[in-house]
Amino acid sequence: MMYELAQPALSSYMAMKVKGVGKGGGQKAEDKSLKESLSAKAKAQLEVEKSFTEVVQTGAGEWGLAALVALGKAYENMGDSLVNGDKPYYLTADQLEIYNMTLQDKAYVLQEKAVNAYKLALDKSYELTLYNENTEYAIRQLGVLRPDDFSGLTEQLVEPRFTSSKAAQKYSFETSL
Repeated sequence: MMYELAQPALSSYMAMKVKGVGKGGGQKAEDKSLKESLSAKAKAQLEVEKSFTEVVQTGAGEWGLAALVALGKAYENMGDSLVNGDKPYYLTADQLEIYNMTLQDKAYVLQEKAVNAYKLALDKSYELTLYNENTEYAIRQLGVLRPDDFSGLTEQLVEPRFTSSKAAQKYSFETSL
């Protein structure tokens, strides 16, 4: 029930964007808009984090796993919002490069939090011997975020090369006729 109650907050958080007013407004209006949208998203992140951490702390296996995946998604979303959100329009090319590098540093920390949440989800999944869509999502995202450490989900089918000796004899007999 707690997980279901936390879902609307997660959905609205994921929809939030870091936005400026654009060139039509002044520099102060741009800064104010960016700051307000980022503050609102950060505040919503804390609420989402609190709600889903409470679900994990209940010890409910399947719901705890789902909550850990939701936390991973929330961290990834915040990192993406920082990197892909609006940038102050008035920055020079050099300033914009420094600004982007700073945002990427902050996004990296969030990406690490997402990786940790997904790893915890996998640990919980293995502990409970539970495989569901949340386990699959965590594995896939770890493959995207850390491809060297996690290969993701791949399935290799073995080519059938061997048959029983009886089937081999029957086949060779029928082909010789």
